[in-house]
Amino acid sequence: ELLPAESKLLEDTASLFNMATLIYHASLLDESYSNMMRNPSSKRLIAEITLMKMCDPKLSESNDALLSRLATLEDKVTLLSKGVVTAVPQEEVKSKDTGVIREIEIEEEPKQEEKTSKSEVSSSTEDENEYKLDNWDDVIQKVTDKEPSTGSFLNGCDCFYSKNNDMYYIYTDSILNAQILSKDKDKKIIFDSMICCDIEISSLSQIEFVLRKAKSKKSDLDMF
Repeated sequence: ELLPAESKLLEDTASLFNMATLIYHASLLDESYSNMMRNPSSKRLIAEITLMKMCDPKLSESNDALLSRLATLEDKVTLLSKGVVTAVPQEEVKSKDTGVIREIEIEEEPKQEEKTSKSEVSSSTEDENEYKLDNWDDVIQKVTDKEPSTGSFLNGCDCFYSKNNDMYYIYTDSILNAQILSKDKDKKIIFDSMICCDIEISSLSQIEFVLRKAKSKKSDLDMF
């Protein structure tokens, strides 16, 4: 029997897979099993090809693969509507010639500390209008006290406040974390905890999640 926290983690993980993708994976496994029975000497090769197709539906031309890709695209659109933003390295964006709304550079160590009336924050970017929350650890602790599983996904994340658009950006290295934390229930827990820590925030829409890809010295984050 699973503990409540384990049960929630299992449910959150299961929710990452849409029905179309599960059907596609099941059809691949069934086809792979049949091929292995017909060609027992090529089991390793068949297994490797099947795993590649499961990881990348573009490698398959079947209808199930196409439906899986469409369902995944729909899920991404849903995430964007909830405020989850995907970040990619700057040179990758330029090479694809995609439209970038804005670029953010985050230093590994804050250059200086400043106090503002908005909240206790310290400067950690070259943009003087963006600040890292000093009391973010307190927020994580309050979230963990309310919902341990949500707090575990929030560990390792950083939060920056932008004075330009009055937004709070939570940076994470994991798409799993971003997908789970962007759910209304978990986002509300974070929102309430930020208020308890005297952070001036009035709406859930002020919170956005951003995926980051760290470089050797700096992380170049492009939001689109």
